[in-house]
Amino acid sequence: MSEVQPTNKTVLVADDDQATRTFLDAAVRRLGHETILVSNGKDAFDQAKKHRPDLILLDILMPDIDGYTDLRLLRLNWRTRDIPVIVISGYADQKAADRCLTAGANFFLPKPATIAQVRAVVNKFLVPVDHEGGGESAG
Repeated sequence: MSEVQPTNKTVLVADDDQATRTFLDAAVRRLGHETILVSNGKDAFDQAKKHRPDLILLDILMPDIDGYTDLRLLRLNWRTRDIPVIVISGYADQKAADRCLTAGANFFLPKPATIAQVRAVVNKFLVPVDHEGGGESAG
């Protein structure tokens, strides 16, 4: 009996900081997923509509369109409204987290995030790609 291997998922990474984009890109790729990298809010929304990624990692403070506006636009558009969005932001207080969740984020992760935190939250929203052939464990 042959088991079907999960396919790679696509994650849109939107952050204006090059070091953060590189870190998140590496973390997501380590999990076996593809990435689309953008450095501003306008490109984040445009690429989300075009590619319909499986998950979006979104910064709040970005040029052109901020993350709060992006969240509202993503939730209003029929092509993007159901895509899970994880906000990863340097604004790490509860007020910022609540504002993001109210605007439509599925999860809030404060910066600086560790690789373990990024891995855990991405795996929470995407089925991990199993390169060992053992499948996902139940329970």
